[in-house]
Amino acid sequence: MLKLNGIRARITFGVILILILTLSPVAFMQVSEVRNLSIKRLEDKAAGIISLVGAATADSLAGQSEIKVKGLVKRACEDSEVLYCNIYGRNGRPIALSGTSPHGASEEVMEVEQSIVHGGRYLGEVKLGIFAGQVGSRTQNAVIKISLLALGIILSVAIIIRVFLDRFFVSPVVELSRQAVELGRKKFPERQDSGRYDEIGDLDRAINYASKQIRLFYSELEEKVEERTRDLQRSNLQLTDEIVERTRIQSHLSATLEELSFANQQLGKARDRAEVASRFKSQFLAMISHEIRTPMNSILGMADLLEETRLTSEQTGYVEIFRGSAELLLKIINDILDMVQIETGQVELSLSRFNPVSEVESICKGIAYAATSRSIELICDFDPNVPAEVVGDDARVRQVLENVISNAVKFTSEGEVDVRLCVESMDDDHASLLFSVRDTGVGIPEDKRNLIFESFVQVDASTSREYGGTGLGLAIAARLVGLMDGKIWFESEMDRGSTFYISIPFRTRVRAESRSEDKPLSGKNIFIVEDNNSLRAVLERRVEALGASVCSAATGEEARKSLEGWGDGDDFFDLILYDNDIPGMDAADFLEAIVQGKLFAKRMAVMISSCEGEDVKDRVLEAGAFCLLTKPVFDADLVNCINALPAALEGRQEPPVRVSVLLVEDNVDNRRIMELFIRDTGADVVSCSDGLRAAQLYSSAAFDLVFMDIELPVMDGFDAVSEIRKIESSSGRDRTPVVVISAHVLDEYKKKAFEAGSDGFLAKPVRWDKVREVIRAVLTNRELPVETSVK
Repeated sequence: MLKLNGIRARITFGVILILILTLSPVAFMQVSEVRNLSIKRLEDKAAGIISLVGAATADSLAGQSEIKVKGLVKRACEDSEVLYCNIYGRNGRPIALSGTSPHGASEEVMEVEQSIVHGGRYLGEVKLGIFAGQVGSRTQNAVIKISLLALGIILSVAIIIRVFLDRFFVSPVVELSRQAVELGRKKFPERQDSGRYDEIGDLDRAINYASKQIRLFYSELEEKVEERTRDLQRSNLQLTDEIVERTRIQSHLSATLEELSFANQQLGKARDRAEVASRFKSQFLAMISHEIRTPMNSILGMADLLEETRLTSEQTGYVEIFRGSAELLLKIINDILDMVQIETGQVELSLSRFNPVSEVESICKGIAYAATSRSIELICDFDPNVPAEVVGDDARVRQVLENVISNAVKFTSEGEVDVRLCVESMDDDHASLLFSVRDTGVGIPEDKRNLIFESFVQVDASTSREYGGTGLGLAIAARLVGLMDGKIWFESEMDRGSTFYISIPFRTRVRAESRSEDKPLSGKNIFIVEDNNSLRAVLERRVEALGASVCSAATGEEARKSLEGWGDGDDFFDLILYDNDIPGMDAADFLEAIVQGKLFAKRMAVMISSCEGEDVKDRVLEAGAFCLLTKPVFDADLVNCINALPAALEGRQEPPVRVSVLLVEDNVDNRRIMELFIRDTGADVVSCSDGLRAAQLYSSAAFDLVFMDIELPVMDGFDAVSEIRKIESSSGRDRTPVVVISAHVLDEYKKKAFEAGSDGFLAKPVRWDKVREVIRAVLTNRELPVETSVK
């Protein structure tokens, strides 16, 4: 069956259409030719008849014989194709009429006219009508014959072309189409090679190859689908089990959620109670801190004052006992307050510029007493490349180092604690500084090392009993280092000691000036006598960095023999730096030996421990030392000592300069102790007990320094400081340093002190050495110590 939309039908119809379009003009031309020949034959026949009639009737008309004319006309009409023949005279009068003339024009009548002329004379005309219907019939017969012929030709040629195309083109294409349809239906028949090597043969082989490949692909795909189906069936079974389980869990969760909702309500209430309790705890701790620090100020202050008096060794022991206990209690209070601030997120970093070397020196000076009282050598050393100024929170850095160094001193029974500062990395804008604290203490057991930075954790219970403390120091240090984006870690060996490393990043735009460029001791010769190898190496390196030449000895006897070898030491050495703690020969004995031997005179500085009593200091000075340096000794101490040497050799004394101090303290005991501290420095002191009276005294008299308590009657300390600044502004007076003293140690109080206009902040209990440092700074027109300043 021939499909109308199939390729065979389209090709067949196309061939027929082409033949029709080709033969139609030919047929039309043939039909036109037949019609033209028929018309020509009629015209020739009409022309012959009318010429014969015209010639025959010319003589008759000339002879006026109309009867004869009519006979001629009648004979002319005897032809079956002649419809009529009429002859008209000169005036249009009919002379002879034969046949019937049609009325009006007709396509079936061919009318021919001819004038009758005889002897050059017009006699009339002949009109002849011939039947032309045979032209149409002959044309129609021709059309039929030609159409039948053309149809036969078209059908014959179409059949021939179709058979040819069907065999060599259409059938292969149809078969390829069928195979493609089968591929689309996922049926993969395989045909025999057609043996053709034209485009259809290539297409046939390509489809066969594609059929094979697709059949293989579908076979593999069906296997995978079957495998995946089995997997899905197993997954569906598991999913069904899970749905059942989840339904069970969901029902359980619904019950649990109801319980949690109730629990959340209870937790909300508990949270509110906890927040209230937390606020109460903070307020309670602040109040307890204030109430404990206030009497502690009297206890520690009295201990400092007692130590400056002539005491027996037994009395000195008593003083050390109650001062040590007071300091331990103060340390516990400070640690608890710090931890509470950290845990409640009340710690905020305050960035400022500071000298990291000066900061470490100040910390070591403050901890030196605790170290030397335990016969521990405290060593401090610095990398000369450390920046002279960095930007960071100096108070938090100080707190971290104090905790770590104090911890090292506490757990070291003998030996040394070595504090070092170096540059870990540096670029144009940032510097990472590495602080290291090495001790020769007990070390940290392997199983406790991962807990060492936890709160309230110590190595074991015996540690707390033997060394005391709460176990908060390292925990506080670790959290503060984390707040500063730093790192803290340690290395430890049992019975050999531990080394703690603290790496903290700082911003910096100022690099440390090389110590080789600043040599204040250039050209000096210094002889160092120190039995501790580590400390001696540090002192030698420092003195050489300051530009001096160094010789050293480990014992007093070795130093005496060296001086004997050099002859007159006065001509060679500018200074002998002697450690008073050298076993076998202290500084006084060494001085007596070299003076008697005329080896050296009046150029000896003695390094003494900060816990030495006045009797030891007096004995060393009486023996001939011109300068006492409290360990640890730093560069500034050595330079000041050398600079004071000419005046000491000449016996000159600088005239004393007195400082006028205004003390504002409402507690009688604390006020009395502070007055004793201030007067001991040689300063004059005026005291009052309320802020209003302080402002009145400041308005009426000039003072060089003001110590101001916070909690005062009538007018509190903050308002009093503000009033003092107003008095200075209105009167044009120079700014007087104001140092706030308070038992409140939280950061918010330091911030309020700074906002009110104070220059420094001292937390109670106030120590004697802190008061001396502040007054010395005012006396020498220097900035307040970094640990006191609130800038």
